[in-house]
Amino acid sequence: MKHLTHLRLFLIAIVLLSVVAVLAWPFVRIQYRLSRNGAITRQLAEALHSRWPSVDIRGAASYEREIIYITAFDQLDEATRHDMEQWLREQKTERRIEPEIQLRFMGNTEQEITIRI
Repeated sequence: MKHLTHLRLFLIAIVLLSVVAVLAWPFVRIQYRLSRNGAITRQLAEALHSRWPSVDIRGAASYEREIIYITAFDQLDEATRHDMEQWLREQKTERRIEPEIQLRFMGNTEQEITIRI
């Protein structure tokens, strides 16, 4: 009888731990994604800023999807935009960056320009 009580308590504990794990898993995934993609975002934004110091560049990582957003807020000519895009494509390949990178240019026109890399 005592053995059945211990077994029942053990099974209840397993079920409760499973429920907690299932509920916590989305938050763990979000934190992992933000940690990894946030670090990549900071590195890319800092490197872009060092290459183009006069440009206001900011980065953000999506917590919902595997996307890194890099935004340039200054008015840039076509050649500079192309150079930034090409540099990010090279970085993505060389560093084997898995998340999609969305390079956005704000301030160039009335509409923003978004390039998916």
